Amino acid sequence: MAASLTNVSQFITGGFERVQYALSSSGLPYGTAPSPDSGQGMTIVEGAKAANPTLGDAEVLQITGDNGVRGAIQFPSNSLPTFDLIFADLTAAFLNAVQGTTTDDAQSIYDFLLIDPEDAPVVDLFLMLTQKAVSTEAGSEGNGYFTVLFPLCTATLTGLPNMQTGANEGQFTWSVTVNRVSQLPWGESLSVASHGTTKASGFVFFSEAIPTIDIFTQNGTTATYTPTQTLNSNDQVIAWNDIAGTTGTLSITPSTGDFTFTAGTSGEVTLFLYEVA
Repeated sequence: MAASLTNVSQFITGGFERVQYALSSSGLPYGTAPSPDSGQGMTIVEGAKAANPTLGDAEVLQITGDNGVRGAIQFPSNSLPTFDLIFADLTAAFLNAVQGTTTDDAQSIYDFLLIDPEDAPVVDLFLMLTQKAVSTEAGSEGNGYFTVLFPLCTATLTGLPNMQTGANEGQFTWSVTVNRVSQLPWGESLSVASHGTTKASGFVFFSEAIPTIDIFTQNGTTATYTPTQTLNSNDQVIAWNDIAGTTGTLSITPSTGDFTFTAGTSGEVTLFLYEVA
């Protein structure tokens, strides 16, 4: 069926549905582009419990005079977003990805995961946080999902489970630090003329089903791509070609779960933003 909830701009949200990540290259969702005729998707991190993204407090300057307050001037926050991301599960793949470490397979019996490594590299992440939502926009009411997207951030494991007697629920805490980017996730530059600014820390949007992103490296002949996750029945997918160069939209035709398109130049990276079943 065709998507019924599109361009929704008013909604309410709740819960915590999914965390997905990829390595980031200046805000694009990959560390190294896959080889031609190959694709890759975002990785789901299971066990999401809580996240509390905050955008920083505005600075307020109180102007005093005549033994009183003459007025107040508000300035934008001078701090970037930081927040805790909390999971029930510790996932080795995520741990190793964010700190650049490798699990030690102790005689094929135990996985020894490194924590607090010395001189760990700074690994840039492309992070998507999704929760349930309901559109309250007149004429477009309905259930969907709200996603916060941070294209350029880092994460550090800062909290292991508390250990105490009794019914004590453990959790793993990650400290996330966000940096601003100068382009949208598909490579289009932010501009004052089109967006009102040239940099942003992230993006938010509403979708009818849970969204995800795949990338595919063109080989000049292949015109079909099978996504890494199952396309939702609403067939909602949009695409951009050559996201690391001169970004342009790419016309997509969903066909039995695959994406059909006109083949691009070999080496160009295509991005697919779609909703999953």
